[in-house]
Amino acid sequence: MEKISRTASLLSIIGAVLILINGALIAFAGAPIIISVYPASSIGELQGFWGRVAFGIRYLVEGSWAPLWLFLAVINLLSAVMLYIRPRAQEYWGYFVLFFSLFSIPIGGGFAIGLVLSILGSTTAIQWPKSFGETFMGKLLRAARLDSTLYDLIGKDPQHLKSGVFVIIFINLLSGLGIGLYTYNALFIKSPPSLDILSRILLQGETFVDISVLGTPASYIGIAIIKWVILSLILYLVGARIAGADAQLGKVAGTVAFAYAPIGFQVFMPLFIPSENFLIGWPLILIFLTDLWMVIALIFGTKRNLEMPTTKTIGVVLLSGSIYWLFNYMFLIPTLKIPGIQFSIQPVELILLLFSASTVLATLLGVFTKPEKLQ
Repeated sequence: MEKISRTASLLSIIGAVLILINGALIAFAGAPIIISVYPASSIGELQGFWGRVAFGIRYLVEGSWAPLWLFLAVINLLSAVMLYIRPRAQEYWGYFVLFFSLFSIPIGGGFAIGLVLSILGSTTAIQWPKSFGETFMGKLLRAARLDSTLYDLIGKDPQHLKSGVFVIIFINLLSGLGIGLYTYNALFIKSPPSLDILSRILLQGETFVDISVLGTPASYIGIAIIKWVILSLILYLVGARIAGADAQLGKVAGTVAFAYAPIGFQVFMPLFIPSENFLIGWPLILIFLTDLWMVIALIFGTKRNLEMPTTKTIGVVLLSGSIYWLFNYMFLIPTLKIPGIQFSIQPVELILLLFSASTVLATLLGVFTKPEKLQ
């Protein structure tokens, strides 16, 4: 108990200190904290690579707002300290830390790191007496770092399938919010109504928010449930019916859900906004890296749960992913009109060529060769 309380309180205190420092710097400067790599004089003639990172939302941190955010940051720190002093009431103080740390979002969330640490610490305290690794956030981090013990438990404990539903909802809430905010502000940069709007985003760190932005995570959550079921079903059929693995649909679905954990890092997409030349390249890089991370996690988890050789597991995930991607690209996206960043591949013959190549590669990796005992 003492070790668990110490971990939760330490994370919460560090996060609260960062939030307080973030708020104090903004109050002292009277404006959001902006880190940029371009001169203010270049706003009308932006050339080459540049970008800005903004901590704090303009018009919500200046003037009379500053004392309020500082007061909330101090309350958050005191709650984190109480979490350390009163470990027997850690669930109670954990809710306080979680609640007040969320109020740090308008001032930058303790340079983003503080908010993350506070959420990790508070949720650990709230879910006591579970160890940090057994909490919801702890499991997400374990899934992202390819913890073999977690993926082994997914196949043995049916409760992880229920947890998988919440994982899909939470991860796509983060992803949808990040992509929604980024694309909304990217439209202003690509076609600015005026240089004033461009200056407010790029030089003054303002982030424009509209009610439509909230529709993106809502859409992502609903669509993600459908895509999760489809991908799980395809992976199960390929793994069990074609590759001959001893698979269960619930086990596969749980593995797929937790493999989505890296996608949650897309919530940080709006922090960095580059020049128009790199406006599309930056999110594509982040999406590519998080998707690749997810695929690696899926391969790792599938190997642990279906107990197949690594090469065959790669083939199963490759073939399943190709079928899923083809179905998603040809039917789901056009039908559901999924918001956010989409990829367009032309002509159609190229899509079929890529699918055929993945099928041939999956064959070479032994997907269509069943174990001897099943032949």
